[in-house]
Amino acid sequence: MRNLSMAPELEADIVRENGLAAVIALLSHPESKIQLQAAVALRNLSVSPENKIRIVEEAALAPLIALARGADMKLQEQSAVILRNLSVNAENKLKIVEADGLRPLVNLLKVSLPDEGTDPQGRQQCLKVQEQAGGAIRNLSMHADNKSKIVEAGTVPVVLSLLSTPDVRVQEQAAGILRNLTAVSSITKAIVAAGAIPSLVPLLRSSDSKLVEQVAGCIRNITAVPELREAVVKEGALPFLIEQLSSPDEKVQEQSGVALRNLADFVKKWSKIVKAQPCALSIRTAALQRRRAL
Repeated sequence: MRNLSMAPELEADIVRENGLAAVIALLSHPESKIQLQAAVALRNLSVSPENKIRIVEEAALAPLIALARGADMKLQEQSAVILRNLSVNAENKLKIVEADGLRPLVNLLKVSLPDEGTDPQGRQQCLKVQEQAGGAIRNLSMHADNKSKIVEAGTVPVVLSLLSTPDVRVQEQAAGILRNLTAVSSITKAIVAAGAIPSLVPLLRSSDSKLVEQVAGCIRNITAVPELREAVVKEGALPFLIEQLSSPDEKVQEQSGVALRNLADFVKKWSKIVKAQPCALSIRTAALQRRRAL
């Protein structure tokens, strides 16, 4: 079934022959090797938009969450990937949280990394688990009804700690979660109070555009709250944001540009920004305005 599930043209046949139910049942098998084969097959099948709905309708959430709570890290990874895939669907975002799937995912973010010198494979496995669990929570955090629940689950301090992890993809997922949560001003204030700004600002200098986009988007949200702007400026974000106006990634440019626009009043109508780099700012701001007008 694992091999068959890799062929998109066979997905309809698998579903028609009740293959989904059979695979889901094997997630609770007493043999971990069989569980792993079933999980990988379900991971492949969960990519399809139609199957995201069917899999949840076939009562897969309970055994998947049980695997996330288990001790086998390979099964934890597969469970997190499947939940990440399923959580792309708007209704599933709510159903996963309602099924008590949030806390096990948060716990997966807390796995301790083995020393790279003594256990490099174990370390990489832990990072994979963190990345996939972070991706799932990032999807869940996009739904307005989940945001406060994610905060209440103790996610924020865990995610902030992951901003300093050695893996850029884990950092990206952590920053993406914070970006989604900071869309709500009351939550934004709590995140800043927990120490987000000093952790975020240095990441604006990363060479990874996907990470920088999420970080700049988070800072954009933070600077939308007037009383938080001073902390962003004092942490030294201005030159980094200005530097990102010249990024080859337009999404990075946009997030950085809006953050700077939010800061305009605080820095006395761009005075500090203009002194730092007037030409780059005026040219890039004009370009962004033209794009939005198209």
